[in-house]
Amino acid sequence: MRQYSAVSKGYAELFLPVAYRNQWNMTSAFAVMNVSSSSQEVWVEYRDRNGAFTWSRSLGILGANRAIGVGLAGEAGIPNGWTGWVRIWANGPLAAMGTVENTAGTAGFDAPASSGRAGHVIVLPWMARRYNGRTTGITILNPSTTASASATVIYYDEQGGQVDSDSETIGARNVLGRGAQDDPELSDNWFGSAVIRSTSPLIVVVREDRDAGAGVYAMSGYSGIVR
Repeated sequence: MRQYSAVSKGYAELFLPVAYRNQWNMTSAFAVMNVSSSSQEVWVEYRDRNGAFTWSRSLGILGANRAIGVGLAGEAGIPNGWTGWVRIWANGPLAAMGTVENTAGTAGFDAPASSGRAGHVIVLPWMARRYNGRTTGITILNPSTTASASATVIYYDEQGGQVDSDSETIGARNVLGRGAQDDPELSDNWFGSAVIRSTSPLIVVVREDRDAGAGVYAMSGYSGIVR
């Protein structure tokens, strides 16, 4: 399974809030495109979920409209069993997308790249807990280098009624993950949406796991919509 987040405008700084190398049978890859009108050098930086620096390197000079793919399995500075997030940047606009391969043989993908646009209000139009075998989880990245973020996630049912809210503090450069299956206020067979409001700009991705039967789990994902 493959999926990506397309954007209409390039950003000089992009983030993949979720990435893996041989962790939980998952390994990430990403592609980045130079959407500027001239060549530019592109860089990548890897940090763990707590924001600690792991590795960084240049991806080289990309010509205008050229794209390059990078698999974390081949990144020498990333240890096996690593999970964290990725920052991609240049002086001019870029576009990127990310995938996650499930190396155990079950079909899988999650964590599309963000457009690079962090926001104080982020809309998640599809969320579920064990609805027709579908359950979602969210990963929230605070990309600030200095400021913690106080964030509130508000959950709604399909009629727009509020069913739950959850407040969290996310440290600078930290990642927070939450699964709908772990929220006691969300009942089985619930589906609806969510809105995240934060004191500092955040980047959010949603992952959906679907039980496809016979021990196979299909995974999909999307990037939260900044409002």
